[in-house]
Amino acid sequence: MSSYCFRTQMEGYEELKNIHKTYSEKSFYYKIAYPYCKKYWTKGGVVDTRMLAHCLENEVEGKKDVDYYYTKYDAKELDKLVSTALVKFNSWSMVAYNIRKAID
Repeated sequence: MSSYCFRTQMEGYEELKNIHKTYSEKSFYYKIAYPYCKKYWTKGGVVDTRMLAHCLENEVEGKKDVDYYYTKYDAKELDKLVSTALVKFNSWSMVAYNIRKAID
């Protein structure tokens, strides 16, 4: 069992390195996505690297969705939705979800 846990945590660590290498310079990542996911997936000072990587992938996809919506819809309306959702949830995936919900 412990070898399985160690292996999955190392796989998560490798995913984290790739995500971090790609996005660490982006403000959406270091200001919102990483702190949100790290807080959510750290328990007792121990980070679940696999779930942290999964969370960060969701946050990156959420940010990409938000950027896409800005190309399709009025920026003023989206600014209101984005700022409200960021204050409430502090998560790009939840911002994207709220935009989808508002559009439908």
